[in-house]
Parts: sequence; structure tokens; C-alpha cells
Amino acid sequence: MSKQKTKAEIQTHKDNVIADLSSFLDKLIETSTDTKRADLISYWLKDFQRYISQEKDFDASKIKSYKRGDVIKVNLGFNIGSEQGGLRYAIVLDKDNKHNSKTITIIPLTSQKEEKKIYERDVDLGRELYNRLKAKYDSALDELQKEQTLHVTALDNARQLIDSLLRVYTDEDEETMKTIEHAIKQTEELLNSQNDVLNILSDKKRNLDKIKSELYKMKDGSIAKIEQITTISKQRIFDPKGSKDVLSGIQFSSAAMDKINEKLKELYIF
Repeated sequence: MSKQKTKAEIQTHKDNVIADLSSFLDKLIETSTDTKRADLISYWLKDFQRYISQEKDFDASKIKSYKRGDVIKVNLGFNIGSEQGGLRYAIVLDKDNKHNSKTITIIPLTSQKEEKKIYERDVDLGRELYNRLKAKYDSALDELQKEQTLHVTALDNARQLIDSLLRVYTDEDEETMKTIEHAIKQTEELLNSQNDVLNILSDKKRNLDKIKSELYKMKDGSIAKIEQITTISKQRIFDPKGSKDVLSGIQFSSAAMDKINEKLKELYIF
């Protein structure tokens, strides 16, 4: 068993490590071809520190549960060599991942490029992910447009009600005055409710913009990197964490998962 270090020894060790890291990053920054690499490492170190600081308080049961075949977006960090890293789409591999489990096993995905040959150990999943997210986008867009139409109609009705009452209003007509006051109160309530609706519609529009952005990234198709199966902390999950997030409900078909199963058998089962 190794000797337990003193606080002073640990402090010295930490200072040396940070000094070496700082020197390494400075050298990367000085090399024009490595400046982006230095930036990515720095981003990952910041994320890594945040994950560690939040680790004790992380409660997996407060985010959504995940099933085999679900598509999630995860932060794999800055990795070595050809290891998949950064914000990356992935497929949930667990057959039964408990809601309160802090870890999850995934297969990273990468985008298909027309000019790039598919590696024999990968699985080509085609445009299924794109098509499923596109269907979600189209459905949500149609729903949003209908809700916007209802919102505009409600506001128009409120304006028409006030206009019609004002046309018949006279100072001497006490009954009409009471009717107008009642109508104005109802209209104010309607406008307040429509302001809430407008906020909801704005949130939906922002979510649609996110989906549209994701669609652009996956239009060429997806490839499952079977050899890079990994188990990660659910802290690394970027999306979806809740039912309203972009990738919520996006799942690969049984046929796609069968292709992955066959490749897993080929590569790992004797």
C-alpha cells in the first residue's frame, strides 16, 4: 500500500501538474496548427471541473429515463487519438437502464460523408435519425402554426368586441357603460391569457429553431461507431434531459438496432 501523502505534498503535486499543463497549452497556442486544440482542451478542462464539482449533488432520477435505441447528445470531452470526443450523438445500448442509475452505456455516432468510405467495423444507419427528427420538426411546426392562428384570431375578436361597443357608447347610457366596463374586463383577461400563450409559443419557436439546427448537422446520415462503446456518467448528457428537449422521443427502429446487434455479435461474441 502506498504511503499517504501530506497536504503539503499534495499541494506541491497539484502545483507541478498545473504548471506542466499551462506550459503545454502555451506551446500549443504558439503553434498555429494547434491553437484550436489548445482551446478545445481548455473547454474540456472547464467542463470536467464543473462535472466533478456537481458530482455529489447530481440526482439521475431528476432527469428523464432512457431506453435502448434512444438517441442522446453527450459531452465526451477531449479524448486521445481517434476516440470520439466533444458533443456527440449516441445511441443508448442498455436493455434496462434504471431511472436512478448514474451511468449509461452508449454507442457514439458520427456523420456520414459522401466522400468517406464506411469502416468495416462501423454500422451505417442511413438517414433514419434525420428522418425521425425531421418528422418531429414538421409535426411541431404544423402545431405551432395552428396555435399562432388561434392566437391571432383571439386578439382580433377582442379588438372587434371593444370597437363594436365603443360605436354605441354614449355618456348618458348607463347600461351601455356597464356593458363596456364588463367587456373591457373580459378583454383584459383575454389579453393577459394571450400573453401567456405568446410566451409559450415563443418557447416552442425557440425549440423548433434548435431542432432545425440539429437537422442541418445530420442530413448526410449517421454511422454507429461500434468499437467505441463506452459507459458514461449521465452528467455528460446534454440532450434530452426532459420531455420537451429536442431529442426527446427520438429513437432508432428495431431494424436499425438489429443491425447493431449483429455487428456486436460479430465483433465481441465468440
